[in-house]
Amino acid sequence: MRDHGKSQRAVIDHVNDYLFDKPLLLIGEDGANLINRSTPIAFIATGKYWVNNHAHVIDGISLGFLSYLKLFINAISLELYITGTAQPKMNQAKMNSILIAIPPESEQHRIVAKVNELMSLCDALEQEQAANIAAHQTLVEELLAALTSSTPNSPPSLTLPPQGVEGTREKNRDALLLPSPLAGEGLGMGGMPAWARIATHFDTLFTTEHSIDQLKQTILQLAVMGKLVPQDPNDEPASQLLQKIAAEKTRLIKEGKIKKEKPLPAITDNEKPFELPNGWEWCRIGAFTSIGTGATPARSNIDYYHPAEVNWVTSGETSENFIFNVNEKISLKAVEETNISIYPIGTLIIAMYGQGKTRGQITELAIEAGTNQACAAIQLIEQALEHRRFIKLFFQKSYEELRSFSAGGAQPNLNLSKISNTVVSLPPLAEQHRIVAKVDELMALCDAMKAQISAAQATQLQLADALAAQQVM
Repeated sequence: MRDHGKSQRAVIDHVNDYLFDKPLLLIGEDGANLINRSTPIAFIATGKYWVNNHAHVIDGISLGFLSYLKLFINAISLELYITGTAQPKMNQAKMNSILIAIPPESEQHRIVAKVNELMSLCDALEQEQAANIAAHQTLVEELLAALTSSTPNSPPSLTLPPQGVEGTREKNRDALLLPSPLAGEGLGMGGMPAWARIATHFDTLFTTEHSIDQLKQTILQLAVMGKLVPQDPNDEPASQLLQKIAAEKTRLIKEGKIKKEKPLPAITDNEKPFELPNGWEWCRIGAFTSIGTGATPARSNIDYYHPAEVNWVTSGETSENFIFNVNEKISLKAVEETNISIYPIGTLIIAMYGQGKTRGQITELAIEAGTNQACAAIQLIEQALEHRRFIKLFFQKSYEELRSFSAGGAQPNLNLSKISNTVVSLPPLAEQHRIVAKVDELMALCDAMKAQISAAQATQLQLADALAAQQVM
């Protein structure tokens, strides 16, 4: 076996010359792939090709031997032969010290042939699985979409059994899918009511974490459309709630506790994506809240950050449901000399801009805190807990829609005007309470189902590893 030198691990360019014109084995010399093995570290190069200095090139007695050696190298860990962490490297001396288990030549051929046969089967299974996953996702999306397209005054009533999330998958399914006599207006494929079709095929529909995430999003959508719980004609309508809030907001403005804002534009028909149930109202978020923001004190002024006295929230801290602690605090002097307000516990915080998935995220203050200018702080005039919870879940449901409102180029931003003008479907306060309670129960069931799926997947992996180990023995 001769080491002809070094070569690149993959084709990256073409040149009008070549170094080799025979099958050779290439083994990567450096890079993270030596450790993470996201792609094979060894492969056979054929034809006429040029090489550079980032891989070892191995010649052998025959192509069959090189093929076996490729399988062996790709099957073992090379960490014992690697130096460096920031830039892993396997030099020639280390590579030459690798111990190779060499079977008889005839068995080498049988091993390579069997591996190739099994790899072809794996590739076929992978393609079939990808097609099945795509079809499954399409089916789930279509059936869940049918739920949100049904008529507004026929919501399915979802009743939980006594055992709650401690029940089996079948009991969780039954808890999620008990339609009321009024349900059934939304038809799934084949004319069957959407809820009935989902119930019939529940165990084959919701078998992945992604499908359950889709179900959770549908639950939120049903909640804000008035389709999650039945309406009660005895509930005080949302119009009266809005009148009370308007009167309270006027009082707070007169007392100087909140600022007077510009009048909001009327809501157009194009801004109403669905028909509301009786007792509900369309309104802009700014009509029943007070919305503000904050600032970043000058970093050059050390007195703005020392002593660290006041909690200060940035948009990067909006990924959790609640903020209990902050990454940074500012001084009282910073609050007094900059455009920073201290918001009370229960204030909803929306990230107006930030990296990755940050923009559009909503969280809630569990501590008093100021914010930077990348956050919108929403203080609700109506202090009922269920009202705050409903508005919060509305924004959780509207995450993607809110992000689409953003303006800008490389880093699209929301602003206070866009937040204030967000159109909300508002139910009666009593129904808000019922909706929030039902969402909590159903989300707990969905989380339990996801945990069962994760546990089953872990068990399957453990079983596969055990079988593989037994086969080796």
